[in-house]
Amino acid sequence: MNPKQEKFALEYLRTGNGKQSAISAGYARRTAEVTASRLLRNDKVKKYIESVQDSIRREAEGSFKWTLDLAIKTAKACFDKEQYYVIPRLITEICRMQGFYKPVDFRDLSEDITINVNLRGEE
Repeated sequence: MNPKQEKFALEYLRTGNGKQSAISAGYARRTAEVTASRLLRNDKVKKYIESVQDSIRREAEGSFKWTLDLAIKTAKACFDKEQYYVIPRLITEICRMQGFYKPVDFRDLSEDITINVNLRGEE
């Protein structure tokens, strides 16, 4: 894979827009759409994009697992000290750190929510 193709692949990973990625990589604006289509079918470019995506996915999974492990340890410590009030805040922070946080004022909920977490390790 040549440097121009690599620049295209990296730009495509960043934007998801083939035509714009081709232009940014230095390919002709007039033929950028056709060039992008051709590059996305190129075996070397395709494998490079897939390998970077796999690497990002593995890193994200590792980060999530680390965060979840830390949260479980913290929740168990809170449970052992009977500091139950910390656990909803902990869940909120985990969600925020993982990028799927939606602010919710728990006092305004009109329905009950049940969250089952086994903190004692019992089945």
